[in-house]
Amino acid sequence: MRKTTNFPHGWDKERVQRVLHYYESQNEDEAVAEDEAAFNRTDEVNEPKRRDIIARRRQFAIPGYKTLTDVGFDGEWVTPIQKKSHSATGPVLVAHYWLDAPSVEPNRRVLEKLGYLPDIPFNQVLDRALDQVGLKRRDIYITQTFHLLPDKLSPPFPSKHIDESFDRITRHEVDGRTVIALGTVAADACRRAGIKAIDCISPSRPGKSHEYKAKELAHALRSALAWIRERQGGHVHAARYNPRRERVIVELSTGVEVTFPVMLAEGLAGASPKDLAEIEISPTGLGLHWPRLDADLYVPALLQGVFGSKNWMASQMGGIGGQSQSSLKTATARGNGRKGGRPRRSANASP
Repeated sequence: MRKTTNFPHGWDKERVQRVLHYYESQNEDEAVAEDEAAFNRTDEVNEPKRRDIIARRRQFAIPGYKTLTDVGFDGEWVTPIQKKSHSATGPVLVAHYWLDAPSVEPNRRVLEKLGYLPDIPFNQVLDRALDQVGLKRRDIYITQTFHLLPDKLSPPFPSKHIDESFDRITRHEVDGRTVIALGTVAADACRRAGIKAIDCISPSRPGKSHEYKAKELAHALRSALAWIRERQGGHVHAARYNPRRERVIVELSTGVEVTFPVMLAEGLAGASPKDLAEIEISPTGLGLHWPRLDADLYVPALLQGVFGSKNWMASQMGGIGGQSQSSLKTATARGNGRKGGRPRRSANASP
């Protein structure tokens, strides 16, 4: 008996094969960026690479310094500040070091919650700069040149120790990313390592006002976002919902206009016009977010005819039997296997 294939509404064999080809042809960076979808989602970092860098950090030690394990802060991060700032696609901010060891215990409760001290100059300036650019901490990735903790506040670090830490750990974090070097120590370390970076004043630098430092950092963040958009090609210039046509209209920086029916997109089908009309564009210009619906779309995937996450796309093709279904499950499993989890200083140290 001949087996029949039932396609979900809006789908046909050609579209199914196009989606399968899209997933199979993804490289690792594209897969990670798609899983991120837009800035309102928790980023899912390339899991094998992330675990390798964490392992490097755990193995790194120099006599005279404490490790995160020594102070009870080992975890699934390269540095604890990444509890809130581990974007897979946003700008990478490279600071000097996390904290000095004596400052950890008195601040343990807030550090366990946030991974950083919100009331020190570094973080006050950073939050002010992010606000000026319209970013959140989740939109950036923060790391440092030196991944050990000194036994006293703001000691001089030998360049050879910084270079050893940078080469062992930080280099792998910033590879292929857009980098902002915060302060002369970070800028010099990037130059010695051959890493292209946008130089910026350190948020911890004395002698300058918070307002001045925040303005400088905001400028560096805007430059970094422009670099990211240039590297990605076209990005979203504007997006709006047309209730009469029941379609979303996306205008790209290249002048191209893309439209799609909301009934095909994950999280949008059946939503009210009021909810659909409120659309936010991610800082990189590559994602769309509907805050009233908690729905996200990744624009490069959208241009390939992919209107949702891997799991959702798989569910849409749930009625498709035979080889196509098996191929999709294989592609989805491959993508899920490389995803990470979804985890939703002393007074003058940086951060």
